[in-house]
Amino acid sequence: MLVCLNGKWKIPIGYFLQAKSTAAIQASLVTTAITMANDIGLCVRAVTCDGTSTNISTISKLGCQMSGVYSEIIEYFTIPGVEQKIYYIPDACHNLKLARNALATYQVFKTNDNCEINWKHIQNLHKAQKNIGLNLANKLTATHLDWKKNIMKVKLAAQILSSSIADALEFFQNLKDPNFINCKETIHFIRAIDRLFDFLNTRNPFGKGFKKPLYKGSIENMKNIILPIIEYLLSLTDVKGLPLYLTPRKTFLIGFAIAVKSVFAMAEDLFNSNLNYNYLLTYKCSQDHLEILFSKIRQRLGNNNNPNVVELKTSLKKMLLKNAISSSYAANCMAFDNTSESIFEIRWRKKFKDLLNTDSSEESLSSISLFQSFEGQDFDVVKDNILYYICGFIVKNLIKKIDCSTCTDNLLENNFNEHNYNHKYKYSMLIDV
Repeated sequence: MLVCLNGKWKIPIGYFLQAKSTAAIQASLVTTAITMANDIGLCVRAVTCDGTSTNISTISKLGCQMSGVYSEIIEYFTIPGVEQKIYYIPDACHNLKLARNALATYQVFKTNDNCEINWKHIQNLHKAQKNIGLNLANKLTATHLDWKKNIMKVKLAAQILSSSIADALEFFQNLKDPNFINCKETIHFIRAIDRLFDFLNTRNPFGKGFKKPLYKGSIENMKNIILPIIEYLLSLTDVKGLPLYLTPRKTFLIGFAIAVKSVFAMAEDLFNSNLNYNYLLTYKCSQDHLEILFSKIRQRLGNNNNPNVVELKTSLKKMLLKNAISSSYAANCMAFDNTSESIFEIRWRKKFKDLLNTDSSEESLSSISLFQSFEGQDFDVVKDNILYYICGFIVKNLIKKIDCSTCTDNLLENNFNEHNYNHKYKYSMLIDV
């Protein structure tokens, strides 16, 4: 599949029906596809795939070096007859799932200071939230912990290695909870993975923080932030002291490292060329586009996971001419844009109605019954922090609409830092009025 870096089109160019393939065959097919695209004037800048052993062997045959420390990695390859370098960018979503799988399997990672990154801290967080009856601004459930039954779901891996989980762990750590006393390094690891994934998954030109696009003037600044994260991950070891990048679970580490190196190098090439690139969205180099295409094919065939040759050819022909099928909600990844694989673009004159114009006075009966079921229970410090957090959010929005300085001063209390949710950390979004 070809995906446009500076446009909205994406189109499948070939599919080979066979049970398995060797690295030599795949390397030949990649070379042929890039050469054919180059012959018609398309400039291929990067190749994306997941981290299976065959794919890694394919990229190695093409000329990339994916072992050792960051400086030893060779992130690009060349093809005779093609002028530009072609960078290898491993799929960020697969790397995220592999990071979750590695931590859950090994249970413990160790840092240079002999501190532990422990999967048990996430399990303790789930138990604590279950006892309280409320989640502290995160989506952690038993489904997230039972990851082997949902190993392909990207959103579950993204939700468990997210800043919201790190915030909840930090909250309980500040409360001096005995189950979260030594979770500082676990918080650091989760934040590192979350920031790295956001950087490699930018899809909105107006994004902020780590989700903003890569601009020419921001490359050096982002290098100063992202490269130390890569060095930190490559310094981690297992419980026996063996570096993680030498263990069987090394794929996510090497994948993140080569993806970061490729993105920076490709961005510099694009911005230094005369192609008028204003920014780079790293989501363009994701395998999600291919996953969504396969989901649409399965949807067109009535959720058929094993179509025959005739069914597949018919589905692809119909989708190339006119595609009105959306991907399944239960697919491995979610579609975040409305870009079609069709050759002809079809637009509806009728605009979608604004679903946000609903009656705000109506309350969910399920939410009311939930709070009534906990009425009379004592949440102690956790309850107080939740209430103050909600009050802070209300005040933050009120002061944007109030012109009276006296009213604003009465709503705010200077140097108020009693509650544990009110903490700050670098490169993060804050509730700070």
